[in-house]
Amino acid sequence: MTGPDITETPSRTYRPDIDGLRAVAVLAVMLYHSGNTPFSGGYVGVDVFFVISGFLITGLVVHDIQSGRFSLAVFYERRIRRIFPAFFTVAIAAGLAGAWLYDAKTFSDLWVSIAAATASVANLLFYSQAGYFDGPSLLKPLLHTWSLSVEEQFYLVLPLTLFFIYKYARRWLTPILSLLLLGSLGWSIYTVQVERDAAFYMAWLRAWELLAGALVSLRPVRLKPWLQNLLAAAGLLAILAASLLYTDATLFPGLSALAPVLGTVLIINCGMDGGSLVGKFLSLPPLVWIGKLSYSLYLWHWPLLVMARYVMITPLSGRAYLAWWALTFALSFLSWKFVETPFRAKSFLPRPRIFYFSAATGALILAGAGLVLATQGLPVRIDLNTSLPPEVWNTQFGQWNDCQSAQAIGQPGCGLGTSGASPSFLVWGNSHAHAFAPGFDQAAARAGQSGYITWQGGCPPLLGLGKGVAASCNLFNEGVMTAIRAHPEFKTVILAASWLPGELTDESLNQTVGALAAEGRQVYIISPFPEVAYNVSAVYFIAGRTGRDANALIAPLTKDFMNAKNKRVFEILDSLAAKNSSVHVIDIWDIFCGEKRCDVIVNNRPLYVDGGHLSTTGALLLAPRLGQIFR
Repeated sequence: MTGPDITETPSRTYRPDIDGLRAVAVLAVMLYHSGNTPFSGGYVGVDVFFVISGFLITGLVVHDIQSGRFSLAVFYERRIRRIFPAFFTVAIAAGLAGAWLYDAKTFSDLWVSIAAATASVANLLFYSQAGYFDGPSLLKPLLHTWSLSVEEQFYLVLPLTLFFIYKYARRWLTPILSLLLLGSLGWSIYTVQVERDAAFYMAWLRAWELLAGALVSLRPVRLKPWLQNLLAAAGLLAILAASLLYTDATLFPGLSALAPVLGTVLIINCGMDGGSLVGKFLSLPPLVWIGKLSYSLYLWHWPLLVMARYVMITPLSGRAYLAWWALTFALSFLSWKFVETPFRAKSFLPRPRIFYFSAATGALILAGAGLVLATQGLPVRIDLNTSLPPEVWNTQFGQWNDCQSAQAIGQPGCGLGTSGASPSFLVWGNSHAHAFAPGFDQAAARAGQSGYITWQGGCPPLLGLGKGVAASCNLFNEGVMTAIRAHPEFKTVILAASWLPGELTDESLNQTVGALAAEGRQVYIISPFPEVAYNVSAVYFIAGRTGRDANALIAPLTKDFMNAKNKRVFEILDSLAAKNSSVHVIDIWDIFCGEKRCDVIVNNRPLYVDGGHLSTTGALLLAPRLGQIFR
């Protein structure tokens, strides 16, 4: 969410209504992130910023080209002055705060995200980890920098594209940009159906939003005053409607992003030549003031909220949210006044020095990230008695980590159980199967048996998965089935996943079990297990840091409540096992749950590495029950 160093139009006339539009956008984002407002779709504020950026940047670049003053050095100097000083301030502040707040792993993750944002690839990092709307995102203080990376990647391409088209095919500038817009939009509409996270994070699938602003800059449409007022009002209504009616479940971006994008286009276009009534409303001093702070507000609001939620553990009170709003505005004002404003003045650090400053600061941040990673979280800063030891979570980041393909079956690093014994089983699943691996390994070793594991993150081990699951999952699962046919020695196939409600269907399960039964295999299915709405390892650390009991805070759920939540999944599994003698369900629920609650900490060791994936401690608790498979 960035904008130019000055809010100007192509004619270099100040547009206060655009600052007001920025205010609407950033307030929508903040209201959405607070989670206690009707703005369930406030994330569309970022799309508003994309259009504004495309409009302003294109106008400035084309103006410089037309006047014969275009220079990449000047362009990137503006961008650096606008973006990096405030970002560096927030990133370093987050890194220092994390030094006290976070355990070794979470601190390492934080610095990886700081490094990625510094290198303008945060969108690629967060795409590789999890979706924007997923629960784990609530513990990523730099998650919001994905949008900065999208724009920074756009800035690498746009100036040269405009320069060369303007120089060699000037009259084709608008048609070429229009074709690029349509291509990006069409690609986004397709991708959001098959891989929503890619559509959300990838710059080329967001480019159409910035290009929409670019086209308004190049070809504004002059309208009669009454039509200007009507269309500008429709544009503001479209943005507000999307902010209020969209939710995390909305298939977004794709077609759904048209409402905020076209709404922004209408407001900007109708603000030409003196503006509309909406433009006059957006030009009100309070909105303009918030708009001027919008970049700093965007940068500060999310790390402050994430860290407040992390420290409090349980949901924030209304008073805490008011304190968050006040602190966000206070820090943003200070950031705007003493960081953004001075650095945007060309007299403050001339051009060569601003480049040196940014390069040196970026290099120091990357070096700091390297130090944190090399020391596995800089453990000298924490009390190791309350820090999560590496052996609790190492299944996620070490052994069996390279078994994410069907080709890994048979590889030494993907083996389970007794080394040297003839393989007789295969564990097939998603990332939860990976987390279970220490339990399978111990249970098989005790029985003197061996086998292999293959897993793919986000992919239930089921054939014929439908929409909502990445296309790569079907390819992976089909590859595993082919490998099973090629390995008749795998008499037993174990299906292990989280089995979230809605993820498991009769059709997909029957198809998978039918295919395995046709090959003469015994099928064991690991039942669902309690998942919690907190990052357990993080809570374990901060609770210990502040003298609180993690179980008392986050594990009050009763066994009956958790059973009811997964009732449909159990019905499907039990029905299948009752009808098919080759199918067996291994129920692991009672290992974690008593009558009153499902503990997440046992013997001062977390059973989870996050809210759902078991730690090594949790996985080893399963070993006696999993031993039923190998008897």
